[in-house]
Amino acid sequence: MPMRLEPACRLTGHEACVVRGTFNSHGKLATASADSSAKIWDLSEGRLVSTLGGVHTHPLTDCAWHGSGNWLVTACEGGALRLWDIRTGVPVGSAKCDDPTYCVSLGNSPNSCSLATGDSRGVLHLWDVRQFASLSSHYPSDHNKPHIDAVASHAPLASVEHAQDDSVIVTAGLDGAVRLWSSWSADCLRTLGAGASGTECMGATIATSDIRDK
Repeated sequence: MPMRLEPACRLTGHEACVVRGTFNSHGKLATASADSSAKIWDLSEGRLVSTLGGVHTHPLTDCAWHGSGNWLVTACEGGALRLWDIRTGVPVGSAKCDDPTYCVSLGNSPNSCSLATGDSRGVLHLWDVRQFASLSSHYPSDHNKPHIDAVASHAPLASVEHAQDDSVIVTAGLDGAVRLWSSWSADCLRTLGAGASGTECMGATIATSDIRDK
């Protein structure tokens, strides 16, 4: 008989599907939802800590923690990026891509300034989060000031992750390819392969999942 596992707790509150769940180094859980909000949860008490909402106007597609555990970045189908300070629950910066942003990753180091995003055209964007706080929440004319580089990488990107030391960024696309990039120069270091079907998700240890396995 297979073991039957029961959930330790149930977290409810989002009004649409949850598209992402991710933990920070302090054990907090962040969830991103198609209801255009993100939520922060304390699993030790099974309670909602805060709701990060009222800013995005499109369904969220992803969220990612900064290595400090104090910042969260959210992305949406409208291409908007928001950087949140979860200690206050308010956005501290913003930027915008021209195309829907499907995946995001912040650096793992508490001192990292690296943000990587992937969009629906298969473009990998690199950003400097130190510049985000100088921007208004209403996309001024210089709203892409934090933008460092953009490289055409794949078919639409499904996943992006920083390696543990933040020196390499790994992308996975719907073309089935997994590529490794230098976070400093944006050069493609290696292509691990391309399959007949898309790679949907992965981790920093370069474990991949093919949509044909679903």
